[in-house]
Amino acid sequence: MKRFDKGYIYSSLVSDFFGCLVLVFIFLKDLILGDEAEATAVNAALLILAIAFIVIYLCFIIYRILYYKTSGYELTEKEIRCNRGVLFKKRSVLPYNKVHAINKRQSLFHRIFGIAVLTVDSGSTNTSHQAEIIIIEKSKIVDALWDELNALKESGMRQAVEASKEEVIFSDKDSLYCFTSKKKMLYTLINIVSTSFFTALFGVLAIIVIGICKLMLQLDNLGTWGQYFLFAFLITVGAMLLF
Repeated sequence: MKRFDKGYIYSSLVSDFFGCLVLVFIFLKDLILGDEAEATAVNAALLILAIAFIVIYLCFIIYRILYYKTSGYELTEKEIRCNRGVLFKKRSVLPYNKVHAINKRQSLFHRIFGIAVLTVDSGSTNTSHQAEIIIIEKSKIVDALWDELNALKESGMRQAVEASKEEVIFSDKDSLYCFTSKKKMLYTLINIVSTSFFTALFGVLAIIVIGICKLMLQLDNLGTWGQYFLFAFLITVGAMLLF
């Protein structure tokens, strides 16, 4: 299995650099730019800002390297395979005759390092929120893969049409993995109910946590640093809830 291009690491780390800088600055901007900010407090805040930035950026570096080493793709005679992920690993296998859309993405940082992202999906409603296959390669290689996958897609569709012309009689035992419309509808309803339940549960827990944090702020016994870190925690919880 071929790994993604190393340009993925460099472009991602450049993007992460600015993201970490903005994130850390947002958490400590009031202490640095506040009206009551003192020189000693500003120096301490800058030191914490530098330490927090280094720690967060090192985490991003480790993640990007691990993602590069555990991710890759492979084109076989009948299908395209893709492995990706670090903590939550995903392996996708997509036959060429099931390919629905092939898209190419290229951000500003991707252009700087000469890479592009090729996404391939089957058009399934269960995977509509994300691409099933992701390939990160040099821009020229992505263009070549685009043409190759389109040709393999057309070839696979022709083979599927020819195979469908042959009548195959299935017994009751053979229909174990044949899903009816009712089963598909039931599967969709289960997904909707489970997603709604966990979203509501997370929302209730977030409201409880925010209420406890507000109560702690009203008691006014945390000190300056305690209040800043609590505010940062509240912003994080709010962002997760909004997401």
